[in-house]
Amino acid sequence: MKLTIIAAVAKNYVETKGYPIGKNGKIPWHIPEDLKRFKQLTKNHAIIMGRKTYESIPKNFRPLKNRLNIVLTRQKDYFEEGIVIVNSLDEAIHSTELLYSAAMEILIHRPAYIIGGENVYKKAMPLTDCLEITHVDQVVDDADAFFPKIDEIWKEIKREDHAGYSFATYVRR
Repeated sequence: MKLTIIAAVAKNYVETKGYPIGKNGKIPWHIPEDLKRFKQLTKNHAIIMGRKTYESIPKNFRPLKNRLNIVLTRQKDYFEEGIVIVNSLDEAIHSTELLYSAAMEILIHRPAYIIGGENVYKKAMPLTDCLEITHVDQVVDDADAFFPKIDEIWKEIKREDHAGYSFATYVRR
């Protein structure tokens, strides 16, 4: 299973925590082009996210259309129509593999995208083949959610610079 992480990160790295990605359950910036890129990359793919990330999506937009929404939660009785609920990242990946084989022609294509939040990113980082990162030219000093360090095991293979942000693609070395 090919896994890709997709995230937008602030430019400041906070030692032992990572790159800021959230504050009070919200993304600390609004970049329409980033949302368009997210939609373009993840459409017709499985997306794996934590429950808090899922619930941060406005109700009228969830589950995200034209995607297989897989939500990780420890809550055994969690339910919402239109999503696949799992209790671990391993179960999410396994479910994705089963659903790919069952519905490949109908809806979804590889890779699966990990879309957050912080704990899911941390657990998925060692399993991931590719990072699709929006580097936001903004410092977030009081963030409460972070993205892991992008270190030397990642090689940047593509960058598209814009005013205030850049899109970058990384692959594992």
